[in-house]
Amino acid sequence: MMSEAAVAEKPARRSRRVRRETSVVYAEVVRVEQYRPRVRRITLRSAEFDGWITDVPDQFITFIFPMGDRKRPAVGRHLDWDDYFKLDESERPHARNYTVRAWRPDVLEVDVDMILHGDEGRGSIWAMEAEPGDALAIWGPRTAYDPPPNVTWHLLFGDETGLPAIAVILEQLPAGSAARVIVEVDGPECIYPLESPADLEVTWLYRGNEHPGKSEALIDAVRAVAIPEGVCYAWGGGEFRTMQALGKYLRRERGFRPSDVTAIGYW
Repeated sequence: MMSEAAVAEKPARRSRRVRRETSVVYAEVVRVEQYRPRVRRITLRSAEFDGWITDVPDQFITFIFPMGDRKRPAVGRHLDWDDYFKLDESERPHARNYTVRAWRPDVLEVDVDMILHGDEGRGSIWAMEAEPGDALAIWGPRTAYDPPPNVTWHLLFGDETGLPAIAVILEQLPAGSAARVIVEVDGPECIYPLESPADLEVTWLYRGNEHPGKSEALIDAVRAVAIPEGVCYAWGGGEFRTMQALGKYLRRERGFRPSDVTAIGYW
């Protein structure tokens, strides 16, 4: 449990967040880089990104993958989620959420790091085949990262799929704050560069041959973390069952308020 001192310093009230209107924009693949053995960095450009993408942590956008012609967007500009789920399954394109890893407003480009899972997922297949000139319909943007304004310590945890968001969050933390990061990946080849102005402690866990969601390494490591005094916030992204378990644990057993824990099931 948190110490009495930690509980005594209460999080400041959050400003009311303005919910941005989400919409579909069209973008084009302009570069593809094999950034890591299992990470493809896709660079997209669109004049419509101006005023649509913003420079905030954990901003995520939804790729709506083409079902046939890769040079044409899969859906019309006015599609919303109600319309999407009204489509017959045979006509409904696959859609997945991805973090904006970098945003360059001067050239209207975004980078998205896509984790490769072989041929197990539509996103992975699209990323392996992506090439300049491919068209993509993108829905969004949205954010999930929402710490109290006077936060002093972050607990960030996840697996490969959460690494792009963790990296962006860390880069935007202020000097003088602190972050404890715990990431479970297949092996050393999956290590991803993490840098921050904040005081940073990172632990890499290797699951080896165990399937994500079956390993208990990440859960055990988060359970072992000492929660410091101060205003704390926890953010996690990764395999659904693991994130669900850790979100419940931090709220029920470690004294975090529900609003101070964000644990997102990415797959």
